[in-house]
Amino acid sequence: MRKSVIAIIVIVLVVLYMSIFVVKEGERGITLRFGKVLRDDENKPLVYAPGLHFKIPFIESVKMLDARIQTMDNQADRFVTKEKKDLIVDSYIKWRISDFSRYYLATGGGDVSQAEVLLKRKFSDRLRSEIGRLDVKDIVTDSRGRLTLEVRDALNSGSAGTEDEVSTPAADDAIAKAAERVEAETNGKVQVINPNSMA
Repeated sequence: MRKSVIAIIVIVLVVLYMSIFVVKEGERGITLRFGKVLRDDENKPLVYAPGLHFKIPFIESVKMLDARIQTMDNQADRFVTKEKKDLIVDSYIKWRISDFSRYYLATGGGDVSQAEVLLKRKFSDRLRSEIGRLDVKDIVTDSRGRLTLEVRDALNSGSAGTEDEVSTPAADDAIAKAAERVEAETNGKVQVINPNSMA
């Protein structure tokens, strides 16, 4: 009798232990029931904020997603301006997730590498489109701020559900440094931007 009571207590403690999960600061949790995202009464996926939470053991699992600002480095890429001049931009992107359920679904289960592939593609396409509409002089002079804002706004639209609050400081800095170099070397005459001079 006493052994069975101890066994029951142990089982209850194990089940209780398996029912509790903690979402750390800087993370968000999404609960899956039999592999499907758990939703609330309004059919919105349940996203757990930092703290102590409960789940049904063996039936529900929890996927943790990083809620902090993340930095993604891009390799230097060649872009063509309106007058068919080459401009090489070395950039990095700071991003974080705003819609965790949408991010989870769009990236095949919260795969960060998949999110970065989607983000890089969107960033490159948008930057290529914007630079292709401008000539070097526009980029060098007053269009740099507008260019950065337009690319940032396009990324912040989050069409793939993977990005939010994106900033592109390295692209902004690279264009600014290229502008200073061109101004210094050509006395105001725009000729060629040497990508290797952008430190």
